Amino acid sequence: MSCVEYMLFPLVLVCQGAGWSYDPPPAFLKMAEARAALKTGAVDVAFEEFFGQRRVFENRTYRFAGSDLLYVGRGDDQGVVWRDTDGNPTPYAHDLAYALRKGDQLWVHRELDYEAEFKPAKSHHIAPDVRTIGLMYGFTYGALEEAIWRDPVKQPGARKYSETVDEGMHVVTAQSDVGEIKWWIDPQRGWQPVRVALFVDGQLFAESRSVLKQFDGAWFPEAVQYWVKGHAEGREPKIRITVHSGEFNRPDHPHEFRPEEIGILPAVTTSSSRSTDWTVSNRRKPGPSAVSASRAVGAMSQGSRTALLARRSFLTSSARPRTPKRKRRGGRWKGK
Repeated sequence: MSCVEYMLFPLVLVCQGAGWSYDPPPAFLKMAEARAALKTGAVDVAFEEFFGQRRVFENRTYRFAGSDLLYVGRGDDQGVVWRDTDGNPTPYAHDLAYALRKGDQLWVHRELDYEAEFKPAKSHHIAPDVRTIGLMYGFTYGALEEAIWRDPVKQPGARKYSETVDEGMHVVTAQSDVGEIKWWIDPQRGWQPVRVALFVDGQLFAESRSVLKQFDGAWFPEAVQYWVKGHAEGREPKIRITVHSGEFNRPDHPHEFRPEEIGILPAVTTSSSRSTDWTVSNRRKPGPSAVSASRAVGAMSQGSRTALLARRSFLTSSARPRTPKRKRRGGRWKGK
């Protein structure tokens, strides 16, 4: 079956004669095991999302080491990473954007900036797990295990599953708290899904469609489209992700990430804090020595500096004026 045929998979497939069980069927377990087998990796993608008539595009690198997740924003079509609210490049337009999600902690940093932010990870949609793309009907920022096993509701109930085979595809259906979810799983391509759809009251509500390719010996999406009911009257997807390169489970991959990976290096100094956000100063240090960033995410600062971090109990007012905070709006990093 060609890539085009994958992307145009039939919208409705009725499972007849399938028995229901609370136990996940074999095809679903093989799909979950294949993604969970990806322990470390680096994936370069082009991420495109539509908000009405407005298009947001960004080249990104996603890295993962176990549950540690790292994001690098590398700019749009023109190579611009940071724009102001009017869409114009800022003075630091080409500085890379970094985020590190480690447990319940989230570090956000702009290349060469004097400040970084430390936040509760669950309250911010940054640094997703790239292993989840194409696994669910919608793009998710949750952990891999949550994307596979947990419905996006506060207290999810147990799913009921069934499995049938149609034209070589294993079709797994789950009755869940959000509706009926279907996975079309290809046993010839690493038991990966080529389509995942959510039906609510029998009507198609959202879906993802994937084209699969082998990267580093592992089957993984080369392209994913996310469709949502009502968006553009069904003429185009809400989100497009194109994977340019991927590497998995290499011996030289790190098995964890630390703030140093995104240019935040440990030192003993302080800045200011709020109840939910920490602002951490990076202050230039006189002298000829230079601090280079991890090879994992490429070159960072030129010249000498020290990135200054502190625990909450040590936080006090900074001696230098604070750089105004920047916020992420509408899927793109914005300036002040």
